[in-house]
Amino acid sequence: MNNLTFSVLTGGYMSINDSEECDRLVVKVVGVGGVGVLALESMIKAKIRGVDFIAVDTEAQALETSSAPIKIRLGVNTTKDGGSGSRPESDRADAEESRQEIGEALKGADVVIIVARMGGCTGTGAVQVIADAAKVSGALMTVGIVTLPFNHEGKIRMETAEEGVRALGKRVDSLIVIPNEGMAAVGSTEQNLLEVLTGDAILTEAVRGITDLLRPRFPAIDPGDIIRVLPSEYPITFGIGEASGHDRALKAAQKAMHPLSRGGVDIAQASDVLVNIAGSSDMTMADYNEVNKFICSKISDDTQIKICFTVDDRLEDKIKVTVYLSKSEPTATIRTENTNYDVPSYLL
Repeated sequence: MNNLTFSVLTGGYMSINDSEECDRLVVKVVGVGGVGVLALESMIKAKIRGVDFIAVDTEAQALETSSAPIKIRLGVNTTKDGGSGSRPESDRADAEESRQEIGEALKGADVVIIVARMGGCTGTGAVQVIADAAKVSGALMTVGIVTLPFNHEGKIRMETAEEGVRALGKRVDSLIVIPNEGMAAVGSTEQNLLEVLTGDAILTEAVRGITDLLRPRFPAIDPGDIIRVLPSEYPITFGIGEASGHDRALKAAQKAMHPLSRGGVDIAQASDVLVNIAGSSDMTMADYNEVNKFICSKISDDTQIKICFTVDDRLEDKIKVTVYLSKSEPTATIRTENTNYDVPSYLL
């Protein structure tokens, strides 16, 4: 039998719409580099609530077109052409130059979520400085959410991404790593090309998933719980599913697990699983049981699993299931039905 913790995020039947409880944590999302800044645009359009957005880049043009209320250009005194070429160490130095400005922007944050693509310059180099600044600012929790390069981008870029992930993992409390190649393999062929290449949609859902976990301000779960279940020592993969109508809970759970299983993640080897079930006030115990039964059927008896649920009347007749999976003994590659992707084992 699985080691199961059941948390009810309703606190005497209060819902996610209770603004006093929703606003108790200050959450700041930092988009770093070209992909990170673009992802912020997707998040702003998606109207993720209760979040402050900060765009950070060396490119002046990218920041000028950003809708983020706070924008920080790195390397103003050292970068003359709006970019630093292909050297993450240069962007790390640029971020160090702007450390005070970054620290000021992060001041007062309880939770800092850093979003970037690894393998390039700014995303790989600057995130370490930003993570350090978040700790110094007094944040209770720092989360890294990063994507990896595609195979066609070459071995050097992947090796750069590996180094960046290792360095970032030492500086954040939880690290979610999204292999672009695996996510593209399980996505629809009709999906927007720019969304696939930048990872906008998946990064937006990853951030929304974390903020959904944090938003209900009840003792059942807090940043410390997330850190304990999803430590940065073991990078995290995740899936989100949403469904309505007949068997809505089961369908939502299946959709949440689908990209993990198709993306090559060995679910049975998970050391820890964190599940959030969200639904309106008509969500039933039967819905909970359907999700619990399905997910427990996919993991081993030794897996530590924590299941929470959130009342969110904005979902109306839909159920949304978010699954976070951490592995202490990762697999060597991402596998799909037709292809093995050479992704570092510690990233899975």
